[in-house]
Amino acid sequence: TNPVPSTDGENRLQSVAFSPDGKTLVAGDWYGNILWWNTDGTLQNITSEHRKTVGRLVFSPVSGASPEENGQTLASSSWDDTIKLWSRDGTVLRTINAHPSGTLALAFSPDGQRLISGGEDDLVRIWQLSSPVLTTLRGHRASVWDVAIAPDGNSIVSSSSDGTIKLWSQEGQLQRTLPLDQGEMW
Repeated sequence: TNPVPSTDGENRLQSVAFSPDGKTLVAGDWYGNILWWNTDGTLQNITSEHRKTVGRLVFSPVSGASPEENGQTLASSSWDDTIKLWSRDGTVLRTINAHPSGTLALAFSPDGQRLISGGEDDLVRIWQLSSPVLTTLRGHRASVWDVAIAPDGNSIVSSSSDGTIKLWSQEGQLQRTLPLDQGEMW
């Protein structure tokens, strides 16, 4: 059961993630809250910065010295169109206006320097966290529900309710489209 009461009807948990050190568990709910627990079950914090469902939660990888590179940054995507970057204490570090009508998919690059997102606007976006550089990948004809980046950081994959999986270079060039013969890809 979600420990956050709601007067707007039933509230459900939508997304979960472990911190890289395995000591913190986070969950996002339908009403934009993020719940932070120790793995012993102690509720540490509840943050309420998103205005709609928190659809995806991902911690930065452990790969270097900066907060984005040492597993100390949480990224959350929401149907309120934003991505938020959080410190481990639940403080919002940055808000990115990402995808109109909802940011559905989210992944960190292996080096923690980029975020890959997908949304209701049929787009995939690559966000350079240390600069204002943004690359937009066009090719899907419907909502992008999931994204991932290869362990070497050289390829990005996206899935869409248009029934395709697309493979992209890290620079954003479409390399291949894999069609799904039946149904939608979620």
